[in-house]
Amino acid sequence: MKKELVILVPYLRDLISNWGTPIRIKGYTDGLGEIVSNYMFVSPSCPTYIDSNKYVALNIHRRWSKILLMHNILYVRLPLLAKIISYLIESFSGINNVGVFKRSDLLIWAHQDSTLAMYLKLTRSLPFIYDVHGISSVQLEYKDRMNFWRRLWFNLYIRHEKVVMTTADFINAVSSNMKKYIYENFLPHGEVLVAPDGIPDSLDEYCRIERKDLSCLFERRKKIILFAGSFKPFGGVKELIDEYMASNAIMDEYSLLLIGDGPDKGIIRDKINKMTNGEVLIFSPVSHQELIAYMKGADVIVCPDIVNNEYNKMVPHIKLYDAVASGTPVVATDLPVNRALFPEGENVFYFNIGDGSFEKAILKASSEQKRYDVCKLNKLTYKQRLIDYMANYKAQLGL
Repeated sequence: MKKELVILVPYLRDLISNWGTPIRIKGYTDGLGEIVSNYMFVSPSCPTYIDSNKYVALNIHRRWSKILLMHNILYVRLPLLAKIISYLIESFSGINNVGVFKRSDLLIWAHQDSTLAMYLKLTRSLPFIYDVHGISSVQLEYKDRMNFWRRLWFNLYIRHEKVVMTTADFINAVSSNMKKYIYENFLPHGEVLVAPDGIPDSLDEYCRIERKDLSCLFERRKKIILFAGSFKPFGGVKELIDEYMASNAIMDEYSLLLIGDGPDKGIIRDKINKMTNGEVLIFSPVSHQELIAYMKGADVIVCPDIVNNEYNKMVPHIKLYDAVASGTPVVATDLPVNRALFPEGENVFYFNIGDGSFEKAILKASSEQKRYDVCKLNKLTYKQRLIDYMANYKAQLGL
């Protein structure tokens, strides 16, 4: 009988209590393993501290029957490893022939420095994900990271459904190598979609929120430019203040309201204290609903995100979506992912930091008399644009 699940692990304790509903797999050997029912357990490098004659409770759900999972093999002699890989490919070839399995159903999970990863890189014999130990964050416990990947694999390989992962998933749970793997192998085909956190399925929420009157916040009652986001380097808030201070025309006509917090807050306050013209206020973060009310009350919203790594280049920020959905004219940095999702003219006007285009974009945005029809901005359109963008990005890289 053909194997439906192959588990290759160095230590059984790595799997115990991590994988859903418990089942029992009988058998343990130090070679190619012992076939039990529709399962095969393989451990070429595991010490023999578990009696091979006893049942081993592995928390692996039966519905994981279409995944080949090779977990974290660190040190295996290459001849033995080559034999194991060949055996696995041969074992699954019969299933491939009858159409039950595709090659993409065989997923290997290995540490990037392991012999297994090195072997697979050299031979390209099976698709694999590596750098498991890189999936770490002080914000997530081990259990949460495992749940993240279990959800991803279960939907992709068992239900054959598309998976939507939020930017929070990536920030908290995925290493840079894993991001790159998913970008290159899943996103361009629409199997996995990285979407900003909090995007609602409908825009009813945005439509119901009343605009907030911001005219009383500043003494001079000028027009208001709003920034809402993180005071971190990639947020571009320091550059926004520099652009604001560089234009007397903008400072004479607009006040600047900053809503957020972050490590650059001290630097931002120092910049504001040195201003001789213009008005700037800093508010602490507010709830999402209140933020939309602020966005609706502003005259222009600025999203000055900066590309400082691969992540910023490929994944848009939720605040840009919120800003466009609020109906208020938006000025954003001219990043490829921004322009792909929101073409200029759809209530968004683009600028590049430091080239003088900020002032023109602000004046152009403020000249818009009509508010954007948020009904045109729906989640499905947004997702399809993101998928198309990632496909083009992959093509540009020659992947």
